[in-house]
Amino acid sequence: MNIFDKNLKYVFVEGSELFKYGITSEKLVGKDYLSLLPYEVRDEVNEKLQMVFAGTNTSFELYARSNIYLINAVGLHNSNGEIDEILTVEQNITAKKKSEDDIRRALEKERQLNELKSRFVSMASHEFRTPLSTILSSASLVEKYLEKKDSDPVVAKENISRHLKRVKSSVGNLTSILNDFLSLDKLEQGKVEIRPVHFHMDKFADELIEEIQATLKKGQKVLHRHNGITEIYVDKQMLKNVVYNLISNASKYSPEDSIIEFNTKIGIRGLELTVTDHGMGIPKTDQKHLFERFFRAQNVTNLQGTGLGLNIVKRYTDLLKGDISFISKEGEGASFKLRIGMTDIIEPESLIN
Repeated sequence: MNIFDKNLKYVFVEGSELFKYGITSEKLVGKDYLSLLPYEVRDEVNEKLQMVFAGTNTSFELYARSNIYLINAVGLHNSNGEIDEILTVEQNITAKKKSEDDIRRALEKERQLNELKSRFVSMASHEFRTPLSTILSSASLVEKYLEKKDSDPVVAKENISRHLKRVKSSVGNLTSILNDFLSLDKLEQGKVEIRPVHFHMDKFADELIEEIQATLKKGQKVLHRHNGITEIYVDKQMLKNVVYNLISNASKYSPEDSIIEFNTKIGIRGLELTVTDHGMGIPKTDQKHLFERFFRAQNVTNLQGTGLGLNIVKRYTDLLKGDISFISKEGEGASFKLRIGMTDIIEPESLIN
């Protein structure tokens, strides 16, 4: 509690906050209050307190020396009814503010999770329905072809093969959706740990391309080229998730019989990895939102997808201490580039030896 005269000099002072800093009342009486405040807040505090001398009591927060204070100020009238002194009560509310901020952040996180659940239900009801309907209809048709004893065996085999491919493709889509949500759930809960291992990039690329081959469109090919040393020390599964997602996107948004370029380079600056397609590209107006959760470019809304893939790619890339960028022009394709610095792709001991 403080009392100031019209020149904002201490007339009376009392308070436990002062004693923390070894300041006694006697040391402050007669001293200028504003001169003891940080320079950047003096004008604001002076303006607030002058309002009290003008007859308007006030309450405001003061940020000073990493603390937050709530200041209530009222005028003190003399025998003539004039305000020649003001009384201020200062309360350190730093802990209270921190608690409020923590609660606010927790509520915001809960709001985001609820929004995520809501959008998942909305998206899943659509994205799951399509492949499940395809699987059901194809299975029914395969059953009919098998029941027809008088049908041409060659034609029947072709029809059955075609519908089995549709089933496999739909199962692949469902698996992709589920993987996206499992990855997102782990990322949201902070359950993803970095587990680097030694492996060779050329073998890694061969295995990944072989695995993704079944999901590509008819006639599509993934061509891999590598430059530099081949051995790398990084989280293999996380890197695989990133590249798999990028190549899957390249396939999804490119036509049949197209080439997807997958290039890697390991040199003195680290790992540089690019995935380039020659598909529909990304509209310029959408590019700034591309890594946002659930975002889908306006020219791909008719194609199946969750809008989570690139958000997950970005978050995995951050965990790998890398960065990802892209260049794209609508109608001409897109090229995504991942970079991870040398210190993040070799064992720490190797830097010493």
